[in-house]
Amino acid sequence: MNEKPFLSIVIPAYKEEKRIHKILDAVIDYEKEHDFAIEVVVVIDGTPDNTAQAAEKYKERIKGLKIIDRKENKGKGYTVKEGMLAASGEYIIFVDADNATPIEQVDKLLKYHDEYQVMIGSRY
Repeated sequence: MNEKPFLSIVIPAYKEEKRIHKILDAVIDYEKEHDFAIEVVVVIDGTPDNTAQAAEKYKERIKGLKIIDRKENKGKGYTVKEGMLAASGEYIIFVDADNATPIEQVDKLLKYHDEYQVMIGSRY
């Protein structure tokens, strides 16, 4: 990626082989609807399944895709932190790999990006 991404999307993943396609497909659709650069950082948390291979299939379709395939499980908090530190976007969010909160919800936060340094969203 040549330009600094406007938005980095961090996705922690553990045992998500069968579901990670949902969030990555949603990111592809989201990217098509926006005219800013997006980076996607998938952090594999020492999972015993083939989550990393499932994510790798998206390398051609998502230009700004980084995959960190850690072999040791360290938990969600550590995994989110690692993804945040690896992200290079002007704004960084994290979303769950199961797409429990649709990626489109990010737009609700982004409209306030000039007003706040930190924003926390919840599906509840």
